[in-house]
Amino acid sequence: AHMALRGATGGSSGDVVGSKGSKVFAIVPLDAGDKVEVLLGCSGADGSGNSGGGGGGASAILVNGNVKVVLGGGGGAGSASSSAAILPMVVSESPAVEEG
Repeated sequence: AHMALRGATGGSSGDVVGSKGSKVFAIVPLDAGDKVEVLLGCSGADGSGNSGGGGGGASAILVNGNVKVVLGGGGGAGSASSSAAILPMVVSESPAVEEG
């Protein structure tokens, strides 16, 4: 099955925006009767004043309880006086993964 998934966006802080979560397109082999679960992370909370934004949650695809694809959530923004967040990464067991 062709699947697209994205990790959640990190929270912002003032004018500093959190980074987007990882995005992946994957081909995940499925058989009739397989149980597919898609776990979606929540966006990071926005910061206020001198506090930075929270990081976005990871997302994942499981088939029959086995993890097939995991995507990192976006980094939360630093405080208004610091630089923007760290970019997320993609981890996958699927041989046919194309980052976007």
